[in-house]
Amino acid sequence: MIELSRIYPPNAFSPSAPSVVDREFFPYSNGVLEKGYHLKIISRWNEVIFETKDVFIGWNGLLSDGSHAPTGTYVWILNFYDFLGIAHKQNGTVTLVF
Repeated sequence: MIELSRIYPPNAFSPSAPSVVDREFFPYSNGVLEKGYHLKIISRWNEVIFETKDVFIGWNGLLSDGSHAPTGTYVWILNFYDFLGIAHKQNGTVTLVF
């Protein structure tokens, strides 16, 4: 077995992309467990604008009120457990474009 130490999510996405898989920011990889998964998207004003504990739900570029988030770069924070039960915390940025 090879330990899963990092996942490599995309660094940009567009809700209007022609391909369905490019319409959401979805930081997931084989070997990530559903238990303990927690994704947050944070604005440049340090507001949590999206949050999920469901490994099958990605961010589609919408704010909690249903409006489109402004084009720009957002911070993501992800906590997850790998298939060996080891906890991981990872963060990075993702650019939203329309």
